[in-house]
Amino acid sequence: MDNPWTDTLIARLRTLWVEGHSTAEIGRRLGVSRNGVIGKAHRLHLAARQSPIKRQSPPKEFVPPPDSIPRVRAPDDRRFSAEEDAVILRYPDAAPRWLACILVDRDPPQIYQRRSKIRERRALEARHPVMHAPMVRAAPKTVIIAPPPTSTLPVILRVARGQCSWLDGERAPYRQCETPAIVGPEGCVWCAQHRRRVYTRRSEVAA
Repeated sequence: MDNPWTDTLIARLRTLWVEGHSTAEIGRRLGVSRNGVIGKAHRLHLAARQSPIKRQSPPKEFVPPPDSIPRVRAPDDRRFSAEEDAVILRYPDAAPRWLACILVDRDPPQIYQRRSKIRERRALEARHPVMHAPMVRAAPKTVIIAPPPTSTLPVILRVARGQCSWLDGERAPYRQCETPAIVGPEGCVWCAQHRRRVYTRRSEVAA
């Protein structure tokens, strides 16, 4: 089999290699197999290419949260409480395994699902904020202003002579007691019944 590598192909290989194309892509453009590109690049001492397979770094040692952070227990109904949600929101980037050390009754999958629901709910609230109902002001109360007092003259009541001066009723027209009056030592004109209601002497009370 003739050697396919001519000076033109080698020059194009060097150019494509520097541009960072993959060995499969370079072989497709040059009409050479991928293994042929790798072997020729090795013989030309071209700069080594980074392996597409990323080396997995060793897992970091798990460090639980400090004891100064209080632990939270789940309620009896097993629903996530507001206190548990507050812990999840306080540490939004913490691993579920780390949060499980604080939420002692929850396992990492439960915490992961709960955090996803909280994030979905907050995103929905951000897109569709809750519109509060407008404040309805109460109608102003009707204030009744009393009319100013009139300047009419007071009514003078006249008591019939010889009759009791007791008047019944809270407002005019009043009704006069028609019982014959007895003029007492006090100078008041009452009948015996009304006199006892409006005036009583100490001597009579003591008796």
